[in-house]
Amino acid sequence: MHLALKFSQVTVPEWFSSYFADLLCLPLMLSYNLLWIRHVKKTPTLQFSPMMIFAAWLMVSITFEWILPYYSSRYTADRVDVLVYAIGGFGYWFFQRKSVFL
Repeated sequence: MHLALKFSQVTVPEWFSSYFADLLCLPLMLSYNLLWIRHVKKTPTLQFSPMMIFAAWLMVSITFEWILPYYSSRYTADRVDVLVYAIGGFGYWFFQRKSVFL
């Protein structure tokens, strides 16, 4: 969506172009993985614990904000991204708890 807006020359706020994908990162990643694990384990009511969501947040934060920027100039470390990943993870936990997700 971000690239479609960029190529169509639609002006979007800076925060949207910088952080929207990061906000959706954990909810999308966790939802996909939960569906896959439910299918493999044949447990349709399985949910991720808060500790599992925290571990996913920690792995994504370390990978994308510390390791990749260290080894490649293509990636940029941004501490705000870590906060945005946390907001996405909290949102996923909140909606999973309310049974809105999956």
